[in-house]
Amino acid sequence: MGSVERMSRLTPVKAIRKFCIQCTGSQKAPRKCANETCPLFVFRLGKHPGRVGIGGRGNKKDFGNLS
Repeated sequence: MGSVERMSRLTPVKAIRKFCIQCTGSQKAPRKCANETCPLFVFRLGKHPGRVGIGGRGNKKDFGNLS
């Protein structure tokens, strides 16, 4: 029952990353995954591609000329 509790605390994207690690067989293999037909492919690195730039951690380049 303990593993069920720990699993429920994972975000959906982190759960997908965990799945990819199990599917490919190692921690680093999801980065090298070439199965672009997998519906989870874009989430394999544990990041949501639609949230790029959200959260206030942008580069200085992102802000342009604010003066």
